[in-house]
Amino acid sequence: MDVLTPRQLFLLLVWSFLLLTVLLVYLSAAKTIRKRKQKRLIESKEACRLALFNYLRDDSAEFQYPGRHALSELLLEYSNVLQDETMQIRMTALAKKHLSGWLKKELKSFSWSSRMNALYIIENIRLYHLVEEVKQLAVKRHLTTEEEAVISRILASSGDEGFLEQMINSSRHLSDFTIVSILQNCGPDHLRTFYQTYGDLPEGLRYNLITLIGDMQLFEQKSLIEQLLMKGDEEEKLRSLKAAADMVLPVKPDIIEPFIYSPDWLERMMALKVIGSLRAEVFLEAAKDLLSDKEYMVRLEAAKTIFTFKNGKQLLEEVIHHSDDLFARDMALEWISKGGGRNESVRYNS
Repeated sequence: MDVLTPRQLFLLLVWSFLLLTVLLVYLSAAKTIRKRKQKRLIESKEACRLALFNYLRDDSAEFQYPGRHALSELLLEYSNVLQDETMQIRMTALAKKHLSGWLKKELKSFSWSSRMNALYIIENIRLYHLVEEVKQLAVKRHLTTEEEAVISRILASSGDEGFLEQMINSSRHLSDFTIVSILQNCGPDHLRTFYQTYGDLPEGLRYNLITLIGDMQLFEQKSLIEQLLMKGDEEEKLRSLKAAADMVLPVKPDIIEPFIYSPDWLERMMALKVIGSLRAEVFLEAAKDLLSDKEYMVRLEAAKTIFTFKNGKQLLEEVIHHSDDLFARDMALEWISKGGGRNESVRYNS
């Protein structure tokens, strides 16, 4: 291996120093330019903020175009706070006039942040005339989950027919929370189609459609809930029980009964939630039996369910005084203390 001479070492150090100096100067200059651009952007926004608001309130007011970046940021800010429909329409019209060409280019950008920014603007300012460009993006590029989520929301809100296919494809990659939030934005026709084709949909989408029934109180889907409680898979049954409890859905007792005695403690707990929401006295004795369940969460839900009945506190006090099961007595006392205020007169003999 050759050893560097002192002269070579000196030249190497000089060149390294020069390269580092050039890099430092470049980074400092770039930072200064960014700060100046940001300062000009802020100044442009503040200079026309009030004029833009007046224009949105009354389109006969004078308004001078401040540039696409300033306008897009101001419109995004206003879209989050202004609820007036007329002002929303004017925002959309203004953005359509000044930002459409730029947004089309941004959607084709190789920069992920540029594409995402364009999608957020389209979504929040409701620029649905660009839906075809958005769909082209979904077809031509390998999308990140963030892009898939925003594109799905845009297609859902716009009522585009492509939403169904997009949602089916995207649901395999998106979180449950994201899927439900997207479905909440779609129109009744799309929802109806999803429920009509429920059995043909991907697993993740089916599960979240059940969650949506409870969240949106879709009572017209009662028959689907009952069908899934009888013949669905384990996850469908659990989500259907939760939806039924959330909706206070009058489910037939013979459908609920198998879950009370299920070997799965989650099913027993969710069945108690349904019983508590309905105050179904036919299952009161079963709820009292479940105060002795081996799972703490089932015992807790049983006490909570019993307490919802008209004489629930009295029933729990009877358990405290007369039950031979220590678990049941402990849980009854704990729930009375939590749900009914601490009652110092309630005690049980150990």
